[in-house]
Amino acid sequence: MLVVPTYLAQSGVHGIGVYAGVAIKAGEKIWEFNPAVDFVYGSRWLTRLCRESPDVVDYFCLYSYKRKNQYYYVTDNARFINHSTRDANIGFTEEGHEIALRDINVGEEFLEDYFISYDTDDCFVLEMNSIDWREYFSLTANKRKRILDNISYASLFSQTAV
Repeated sequence: MLVVPTYLAQSGVHGIGVYAGVAIKAGEKIWEFNPAVDFVYGSRWLTRLCRESPDVVDYFCLYSYKRKNQYYYVTDNARFINHSTRDANIGFTEEGHEIALRDINVGEEFLEDYFISYDTDDCFVLEMNSIDWREYFSLTANKRKRILDNISYASLFSQTAV
């Protein structure tokens, strides 16, 4: 759950974005897990959902992320945080909180580097690697592993991303 005041507005990066409602200092916590608004699911649950309810999985993957082998489904404004490899101003700590990587001004959009923050088989990361995550989750575990083995972190960072 976001722990600083924010608002939603049109993003210069993609669709809707999350913007700082107050000035935020570098290192200040901006998000922390709150079981009242953030839900955690395992990989098996998502794989089963893909097979049994493909109409629901699109929505789930749009508003969740995978970190340390768990899917976090967020229901507050955090679900609108956009990606940038060049201009990321927020990121995760080892404790699982998200902090400001530098001072953030009032009205500045929160941007995070999905390649650093999320697991390699996160829906957004797969999509940015031109992998259809719907098809990916329908594969056996061995086939999914082979796909991930072919994604190198060098290729992730060489992509032209905002």
